[in-house]
Amino acid sequence: MVRLRDAASFEAAALAAIHFLGAEQVAAIADRGTGSVRNWTNPDHDGRPTIHNCLQIDAACLAAGNEPPFLSAYAEQLKLVGRGDDPKLRGVMFEALELGEAVGGFHGLVCRANDLGSDEGASISPTENAALTKALKVAQKQLDDVRAAIAKAAKNGRK
Repeated sequence: MVRLRDAASFEAAALAAIHFLGAEQVAAIADRGTGSVRNWTNPDHDGRPTIHNCLQIDAACLAAGNEPPFLSAYAEQLKLVGRGDDPKLRGVMFEALELGEAVGGFHGLVCRANDLGSDEGASISPTENAALTKALKVAQKQLDDVRAAIAKAAKNGRK
């Protein structure tokens, strides 16, 4: 039976990490057995990775040219909280989370586009160049949005 998981859940993040790296590598990073890390993908199971495990697994995913699944899940969950009625949870924090996603997407494209180990150094195709340029524009827009949120917060005298 196929289990449905909330895309912003830590269970889905664990599943993505296992997909990117393999259960054996995730288990080695977390110093756990493969059964334990597979249990992380089950929303009905109590076991969860520690924040330290999540950081190490995300770093390994980034090094392999993939998105950091636990960071993405955490950012999505924070955005859901930030959509509430409390103005302290919106504004600068929300925009900063969006910036992190944009920069993460750009970083992922750079990792996939470059072969830094080659004799010629890094080279990218015209298609990769277009994708990187587009991702950079998205990141720049998010940075502009963060600046605007900071300026608005400062103007409103928020402490």
